[in-house]
Amino acid sequence: MSSVKKIAGSIKLDLAQYRELEDFAKFGSDLDPSVQLSLEKGRYLVELLKQQQHSPVSIEEQILLMYVFSNLYDQLRNIRLDNIGKFEHDLINYVRTMHADLLKMLSSAMGDDIKNNIFNVVHSFIDRF
Repeated sequence: MSSVKKIAGSIKLDLAQYRELEDFAKFGSDLDPSVQLSLEKGRYLVELLKQQQHSPVSIEEQILLMYVFSNLYDQLRNIRLDNIGKFEHDLINYVRTMHADLLKMLSSAMGDDIKNNIFNVVHSFIDRF
């Protein structure tokens, strides 16, 4: 599960950077585009990490969501921030019903074949979303 640690470590770093920039942004109104992009990415991350009460997300589903955020963020930017929760919910349901084998594969080490599978599944879903 070292791939999980790698993905989670990247998410922790992104979240810490977002919190720091969020505090910084309170004092300045003229932010450069890279700071604005980092703040936007942080907002998406916070939305992605929210979980509905009494609706647990399996570890495999969490790995999927973290991987999508870490590696396919540019595709998520086309989704409005207030739709991220719906996107997350619908993506998980889509993967559960149409690609259950992918969730089973996520319980093992993440190789290139799994990454390519995630990429294809997510792109197929985004086209429908």
